[in-house]
Amino acid sequence: MKKLLCLIAVTWAFGALAQTPEVLRPIKEEFPPTCLLEEVEHGPIFPGCEAFDSDNDELFACFKQNLTAFVGREFHFPDEARNIAIEGKFYVWFILNEEGIVDHVEILRSLDPHLDKEAIRVVKMLPQMVRPAYTNGKPARIGITLPIHAQLNTLPTAADAQP
Repeated sequence: MKKLLCLIAVTWAFGALAQTPEVLRPIKEEFPPTCLLEEVEHGPIFPGCEAFDSDNDELFACFKQNLTAFVGREFHFPDEARNIAIEGKFYVWFILNEEGIVDHVEILRSLDPHLDKEAIRVVKMLPQMVRPAYTNGKPARIGITLPIHAQLNTLPTAADAQP
């Protein structure tokens, strides 16, 4: 008997995204950010990253790590997508406003409507940042592209183990 294990990997492939510019920009321009995450002077502080406030590189790494952990913990692979074995990468774009709160989420590249809906739900659950991003000494409204890799793996159960 095989058991399905659902894995969601949030990847940070900014180099790969740079090769496909259509992924970097939102579909709807009615919610323009001040800048993109990679362009800010001081990144947002995800809860738990306060110790890295003085080092922007470490702060960015902590932000990515905590965002990845949050999405991985909260994302539940929808049964509808699991039943038809949908796998692959899709992209979510969201804005953190000047208060460090998610105020707009959209799918840039869809894989499946059920996965899209779950990703939007999870991103909207993100906690308020301890401090928003700053550009030119002022809080900035930033756009973030979040690639998510949805993968179903089959793993043997204990009953399938060889003696």
